[in-house]
Amino acid sequence: MQTESELAGVNKDKDPIFVRHADLERVSDDSVYRSLCPVCKVGALLVLRDPVTFEIIQSDMCILCAQRVFYTDLGKQEVTEPKKPVRKLQI
Repeated sequence: MQTESELAGVNKDKDPIFVRHADLERVSDDSVYRSLCPVCKVGALLVLRDPVTFEIIQSDMCILCAQRVFYTDLGKQEVTEPKKPVRKLQI
């Protein structure tokens, strides 16, 4: 088995994989979204949200091995332009 330092970023240039979030093993019983990476089995997939709309982002990346994943059962299925904020902040 590889150590964490050996796993760091090893999959950054690999093609993304398609997974069902519902089928992934969770990091802990307290975590609804955070899952173990299905490739390295050590790193985590955090499930990100759009900072403007708070919608779940369909793509993710393992924080250890950098394997990119696309969730087939979460987020928007089609690729669209990011939504614009409702109002702009005045500085």
